Amino acid sequence: KLGHAMEDHTPLLGEEHGKKRSEKPRRTALGVLVIGGLTASLVIGATVWSGAPHQKALSSVLNSISDGPPPSGDPPAASEDGDVWAQLQSRDVGTTTTRPLALLHQQDASQGSTEQAATEKVEVESESTLEAEMEQALAADESNADPPQIQLSFSDHYTAITGPVYDNYLFMDGIQGGIVAAHLETTIQVVSDALCSSGLDCSYSYMVDGGAVDPEENDHTKVVFTFTDLRAYTVEVTSSSGASVSMQVMCRYVRRELRSLSDADRKAYFDAVRVVYSTLTPQGVQIYGDGYKDAGYFINYHTWMAGERGCDHLHDGMGFLTGHNAITLEFEGVLQSVNVAVITPYWDYTIDMHQVKEADDNMAVFYESPVFQEDWFGPMGDEKNSYVVTSGAATTYLSVDPNFWDVPETERKVENGFGLLRSPWNVANIPFLLRSNKTYGFYSGYDSGPKCAEFYSAMKYDDLYVFTDFAQANCHG
Repeated sequence: KLGHAMEDHTPLLGEEHGKKRSEKPRRTALGVLVIGGLTASLVIGATVWSGAPHQKALSSVLNSISDGPPPSGDPPAASEDGDVWAQLQSRDVGTTTTRPLALLHQQDASQGSTEQAATEKVEVESESTLEAEMEQALAADESNADPPQIQLSFSDHYTAITGPVYDNYLFMDGIQGGIVAAHLETTIQVVSDALCSSGLDCSYSYMVDGGAVDPEENDHTKVVFTFTDLRAYTVEVTSSSGASVSMQVMCRYVRRELRSLSDADRKAYFDAVRVVYSTLTPQGVQIYGDGYKDAGYFINYHTWMAGERGCDHLHDGMGFLTGHNAITLEFEGVLQSVNVAVITPYWDYTIDMHQVKEADDNMAVFYESPVFQEDWFGPMGDEKNSYVVTSGAATTYLSVDPNFWDVPETERKVENGFGLLRSPWNVANIPFLLRSNKTYGFYSGYDSGPKCAEFYSAMKYDDLYVFTDFAQANCHG
């Protein structure tokens, strides 16, 4: 479940909540998202998502909510566009516009409300026409611009296979080169050179933010560079043919599906998680800096936010998306204090649910997912071990005892009847992470789970309230 990996408390895997949150049907028993596949296109701080099939649609929904027309009279930043804007704003639009809208309220009352309403309508129609003509002029202006003499591509060992990272975000305005992943080796490649004839062996020089970067020894058409700061970089390439290009790229952390990570990146992730699960905050701060927090902090925080009797702050409300993203981002920040190159991957469980569908909806197939491998998050607990998770890359005997984590008494907001960091309705008295996929021998009362159809349906909503309500009930897991 999104952000629920340590039982019902922390940002990784774990047991189900077991709480009936509302009267309408919900699917909450799977409870095993690494971090939510649903939110796979959201911009989270300095992080973007990669690889989920629904990311473009979700970004379109969210951008349509936050985006809007430019304020009247405020020209775009580019001077050429500003000239077009100025021409359109100052042009004579003829008799379709009578008077500025502000003057309508100063007209003599004898003219009557009918004339005022008609004038306002004409004014709005005129403004719409003006805006459409302005957009056409800007598009024509852009189409007439000369293409760059040198075409570049930017790729890492992921995008070389999958293609570029989705980049239709508001913060990408004016960034021509797309998104490059932080702390991954990026190959900057000359794709074409308009002035370099086919028989000419051209050489190239490269600069990133004004600093020279040496090209590959045996291939001057490419250079390898690692972007680290989360900001825009300017890349300049000059050819011996006389051609040149200057463009910007945006550096961001890119979250990927857990299975798509390289062996080295997945190991780095689990290694960082293991540190957080085993190193108390005071010792961690000395080693990794003030931003470090141990697992006990997240277990306690999530229990409070989701397990308080009077209010579930993370579910059944508009805080669902932002709350889950916030705790995931904070957890990722702690991991990056341990290893700056680590990202928190997401689990696209629709892949596993497709396998369930192919197996005639046999939910047993779901628990054969690689996510439950011994060297990943470990399998379900079994009865002989009281369902304690006894294996996994980082989850072995993970404590939920506030005394183990030295959680101050004043910060223990929610505990169960045994004083453990569990929801009050979780009456287990064993102080370790438990995981079970059955209740009285049955697969938690579920014979299915959220598939692609649920996500497809979610993308059809254009109302944020309805979208959020559907997302947390049907797609949450």
